[in-house]
Amino acid sequence: MSHVRSASAAADAASDWQKVRAEWFARFKEEYERKVAEHPDVDWSDELAVDARHYRESWERIYARAYGPFDKSTSIPPMRYTAEPVPFDASEQYTLQIFCVKIKELRRGLQWPIHVFGLIAARDTIDHNRNMVFDRTRDDCQTLTQEVHPLDSRYSLIIITI
Repeated sequence: MSHVRSASAAADAASDWQKVRAEWFARFKEEYERKVAEHPDVDWSDELAVDARHYRESWERIYARAYGPFDKSTSIPPMRYTAEPVPFDASEQYTLQIFCVKIKELRRGLQWPIHVFGLIAARDTIDHNRNMVFDRTRDDCQTLTQEVHPLDSRYSLIIITI
């Protein structure tokens, strides 16, 4: 008789699990449909785009009130304390380090020259705004040839990890 009871208990547990699973999927589907309705312009199948949207929303929630909108560039000039003494209350801050960008090989029909446009920016802990590393529009792209050329030097910036 205990064998029948344990089989019945296992069936009840499986049934309970199926109910919990069905409820979770129903809530997930409802949340997904709500997000799609709120943001019809977003391709929810593109995980990187969804991650980028979440990062931006999180950044806005945490920093926007103190530092301005997500797209704001820093007003702190580079090489700030090279011509004057460093203030006594200045301290080291952790930042990101970018070493280089190099085109190793061309694939999928790409050919030289390559027209590069877009935006590369880094953020630091000083004001959390964008430090522009590269910023070119499609109409003002930088043309790279097979010879070695660094990306646009208008935004020369050394980013150091401390």
